[in-house]
Amino acid sequence: MRRVLVALLPVVVVAGVIFSAPVGAATTKQFCAAYKKFVLAYGVPFNAGNPTAEQIAAVQPELDALIDTVQTTAPPAIADETQLMADQLHAGFGAIVANPDPAFFYDAFDAADQWAIKHCGYKVITVTADDFTLRGIPKTASPGFVAFNIKNVAPDQHTVVIIRATGSETAAELAALPLAEALKKVEVIASGVTIDPGKTTVNYAAIKKPGRYAAVDPEHLVEKMYAEFTVKKS
Repeated sequence: MRRVLVALLPVVVVAGVIFSAPVGAATTKQFCAAYKKFVLAYGVPFNAGNPTAEQIAAVQPELDALIDTVQTTAPPAIADETQLMADQLHAGFGAIVANPDPAFFYDAFDAADQWAIKHCGYKVITVTADDFTLRGIPKTASPGFVAFNIKNVAPDQHTVVIIRATGSETAAELAALPLAEALKKVEVIASGVTIDPGKTTVNYAAIKKPGRYAAVDPEHLVEKMYAEFTVKKS
């Protein structure tokens, strides 16, 4: 998983939603709750693009505290990965932001993600990214915390951003606008993750409001690589 500059639209579902099997141990429940808080907090600074030095400094204490709870409650299967994540975050969130491929950080992140979606009982939506489609995204969804498990089967990298339209424009109309204009008409729900060819990465979204949503690859808007869905009141 690599967090990237925001671009354009999101994804979610109800039909085809997978609920990962919860595990019973109290420490697992603690880990899953902590991990949910961590992944949501980690994505927020990227919602308006690469975070500034001021934003990095502001979020560092929260991320430090959250990753400590993740690390201390982590199951043995991902203890090494969460320790590596904690060590690198404590060394400086800014260094991770500045380096597009910090040493093993995102490999560890991906391993923790995959354990979490299998054991934490999160809503999981399996998405396949190809040239140039996003498959597996239902037409409707319910509000809530959703993990989008995205596999890239294309020969090139793809990026997936999740947004909510704040105006009347359709995804096609937004995609036709200059990026700066389009971003004024959407709310970023989950900042972009970049998925390398043949890899699988998770993007997380806290869906709170009913409305029109979409998942989009901002680097392939010309090819209309987006998928729309509607979130209804729970």
